[in-house]
Amino acid sequence: MGVKRPRRSRGPAPSPRVEPDPSAPLVLAVDTSCAVETLALVQGELALAQWQARRPKHRGASLASTIEGLLASCGRSMGDLSAAVVVGGPGAFTGLRVGIATLQGLCAARRIPLSSVSALDGWAWAATTDVVGVTLDARRGELYTALFRRTRDALETLIPLDLVTPDAWAVALGEADVDVELVGDGARLYETRWTSPRLSVAPAHVLGPNLIPVARAVDVSATPGPVAPIYMRRHDGTRTEPRGSDAIG
Repeated sequence: MGVKRPRRSRGPAPSPRVEPDPSAPLVLAVDTSCAVETLALVQGELALAQWQARRPKHRGASLASTIEGLLASCGRSMGDLSAAVVVGGPGAFTGLRVGIATLQGLCAARRIPLSSVSALDGWAWAATTDVVGVTLDARRGELYTALFRRTRDALETLIPLDLVTPDAWAVALGEADVDVELVGDGARLYETRWTSPRLSVAPAHVLGPNLIPVARAVDVSATPGPVAPIYMRRHDGTRTEPRGSDAIG
């Protein structure tokens, strides 16, 4: 006769985990407007993933491959998407073209609605305070800027999108007379210009924009409008946003 082994006692039942609702809309958000490439995936109210990387100018992997990899890491595919949103600018000419063209091709092939959003929205959600000065490097000694006040699920514009010099932005922030956290590469590039004690630069761990709230805000039942790049200089393309008293168009 064999030796009877003592029966193992059963451990406690596994505790429940937070899981996405597979019937909820799956939304992809993509930003290629700056040096930090960002992708986010949201299903219903639950964030599945956010990927960020400061990519070299001549990168090897294509954006389409990165998107497919992000979806696969969450057990999803392009066919599961309900909608997508891409940053239309302002930002680097080539980066915007790559992001918009890639998303238009992928979404058209699968009849997925595609909408666009300003690059400044994702950066505003990346800050750690309620009043946020988005300060993006526009090259040529200029900045893409805007000032926002964040609520729980919305952004209130205090100073609208503009293309300005660092000194002009410092003056505008001083006139706003509020405590401001500055986010974006421009905030760090011109950090010595922010001499007011009411201005601070976001911590180094804020790598890039936060697209989770952007993806979550997409109305998958709405008819998306046209998706086109936003340029702020005539030599970069057609202007579609106001700069001072000039009309962009």
